[in-house]
Amino acid sequence: MDIFKILSLCLIVAVLGLFLKQYKGEYTVAITLSGGAIILVLILNSLSPVFEEIRTILSGNGIDNIYLKIALKTLGIAYITEYAADTCRDCGQSAMAAKAELVGRVAVFIVSMPVLTSVLRTALKFAGE
Repeated sequence: MDIFKILSLCLIVAVLGLFLKQYKGEYTVAITLSGGAIILVLILNSLSPVFEEIRTILSGNGIDNIYLKIALKTLGIAYITEYAADTCRDCGQSAMAAKAELVGRVAVFIVSMPVLTSVLRTALKFAGE
């Protein structure tokens, strides 16, 4: 991962946002969201080989990939939720930020249901014996 390129882009977007806020405040949100989306894509591209390596290791050892998928989805939901909530707060919309966080929590719960179901089935099987 080229961390310096990504951090430089963060600083450029932040400075550009501050500069635009003085003259055209309505464009600040657009530039921040656009910069954030570009940064997110750069990060995901950098993490792609890591995810592929983990997938290879797990499949080579006979471990089901569903748990990796659930963990990655949960991580993605957490990051996107945090990004959305922080953007809402930056716009002065703390109530919408709270709603975004609530949506993220519910989405994590829904995505993690297969793991919860598996744990409950295992616990019930041991309790029944």
